[in-house]
Amino acid sequence: QLMKWQEHPQELREIERKIIPLCSLRTDQLRIMRMTLSHTELYASLCRRCWLLQRAAQQLRSSDQLKALLCVVLQIGNFINSDGAEGADGAVRGFAIESLHSLRS
Repeated sequence: QLMKWQEHPQELREIERKIIPLCSLRTDQLRIMRMTLSHTELYASLCRRCWLLQRAAQQLRSSDQLKALLCVVLQIGNFINSDGAEGADGAVRGFAIESLHSLRS
């Protein structure tokens, strides 16, 4: 119905004057516009998540407390693998991060 007023836009409210150009768009054009908007929101959401993950990784890498904790875990692993004898040859130089899960219990 707004298209009827296209020749007399001064009689319309401002919002109606702004909508008139959208009335002439085809359905496929509107569908593309809607898809573009939804992908823009998805892209922004994914960028935000990536930024958060990057920040968390930086904090983990720079955490002295985490490094100290992992050193203790390594020492415990060395103690267990050496049957409690100090200076045994069975010392572990590292461990799989997945093995931390077994420390829960």
